[in-house]
Amino acid sequence: MNNKKAIMDSFITDFKNISPCKLGKIQDINQFSINLADLYLDTSLYQRGVFSQIDKHRRVIGLHTYSDLKLCFNQGLVIKTEQLERYSRTLRQASTSVIAEAYNKHSDRYVLTIHSFDCPGPDGVSFDTHEDDCDVIVVCIEGIKSYYIETDNGSDIVTLNTGDFLTIPKGIRHRAINEHRNIILSLGAEEFIVKYMEN
Repeated sequence: MNNKKAIMDSFITDFKNISPCKLGKIQDINQFSINLADLYLDTSLYQRGVFSQIDKHRRVIGLHTYSDLKLCFNQGLVIKTEQLERYSRTLRQASTSVIAEAYNKHSDRYVLTIHSFDCPGPDGVSFDTHEDDCDVIVVCIEGIKSYYIETDNGSDIVTLNTGDFLTIPKGIRHRAINEHRNIILSLGAEEFIVKYMEN
């Protein structure tokens, strides 16, 4: 058996179709662990615009200091961290393997983006119902998070516990629902480079 295939097989179990999405379980969630607390203390990342908050009006507002971030978190606001694909090779490899298995996409056909959403509790506001312009997988790495999804049969609410993931294909309308403390990773497979390569 191909070693690469054996590694990918170990990532996903318990696939359930929630048409057009899929719900599954990550076998080893530790491969998706990232120390956000350490990143929050890295002052150089504020200069790069990596951190932002989602305010009560669902706007994304950049955070410029650790004090700003801490204040927002203490007020119950969701903290978004971008560019995580740059800071952990293990996380990048695990994300690439899950995208390959869930969407049958290989890393030479897309650009990987990884964001985290760190929600302190039930007061955390997320984006309104929207659709993404690329295929996404959300992975719950801590706590419980629900998603409203417009499905082929109307709409559905899907709840993720630690270790669960949900595929959200491009163009599917959805929104996150925060009723508990949670941290999720959003893995995006952005295909814009393919368009340029094919022209």
